[in-house]
Amino acid sequence: MRSLFGGESRKRGRTTLWKDKGFQAPQEIHELLKRLIACPNHGKEEVVYLCKDHDTTCCNKCAMTDHRKCEELKVLDDIVHDTKADCSELKAVLHDLQQHGESLLANERKHEELVSEIEIRALSSLKTIKHKLLDMYAQLEHKVLSAIADKKRVIGEKIKTNNEKARQFLNDIKQQSTYIEQVENVGTNEHVFLLQRQLEKNLVCRLKSTISELDNDRSKYSFKCVEDTSFDSLLIAVKNSLRIEDDVNETGSDTDNSNNKPYTARILQLQSTKDLN
Repeated sequence: MRSLFGGESRKRGRTTLWKDKGFQAPQEIHELLKRLIACPNHGKEEVVYLCKDHDTTCCNKCAMTDHRKCEELKVLDDIVHDTKADCSELKAVLHDLQQHGESLLANERKHEELVSEIEIRALSSLKTIKHKLLDMYAQLEHKVLSAIADKKRVIGEKIKTNNEKARQFLNDIKQQSTYIEQVENVGTNEHVFLLQRQLEKNLVCRLKSTISELDNDRSKYSFKCVEDTSFDSLLIAVKNSLRIEDDVNETGSDTDNSNNKPYTARILQLQSTKDLN
């Protein structure tokens, strides 16, 4: 190692911070060049050495105060002179990383499209289920209402027939009662006796037979609406017929990642050549 404290101090005769390549660099590049050459501890000083022990650059002041006992303190000019600065591998790594980043963006775009497609399919399934349920309800409604109408018609006809027979029966009784009352008012006792005998012999038996028939034929049957005990289970099955679950695709989208593999090897190669002799 060069002696730093025997009176020798290295100072580079740098006249400019960048090469003149015939173009005007942006201001941010000028600032970057200044930051690259500036000492991290003494901003107004330029870096002169590279301390391999601490893996850091430093100026003369740092070398005198912080790196007096370091075994490998090399002059940057010597390192640059002995080693050709070549960023081709670094550029290749950055290029590969850029491709990987772009593939990740492509993956997210495809994943977003996939989510949208899944949503569209789910909405379509919901509409299909809704239409089927509405159609099934319409069929159920038609079936139930038609059955009710048929039974009401049969029962209604029976009620109408029984009403007509009952009214005819009551009219017959009313008429015979009127006959009795009028005969009692205008007839003799013989007339009343003969009418009573006639009615008891013929009419009463007929009326008793008629009322017995009416009683036997009176309306007894109606209908009821029976709910299937499995209907609640059916509703639960319908509710659970479509659900959303998490789906993890470890490989991401269909984006080809084969082009992203070489950059790992390049990084390892850069790391192996990191230490300068």
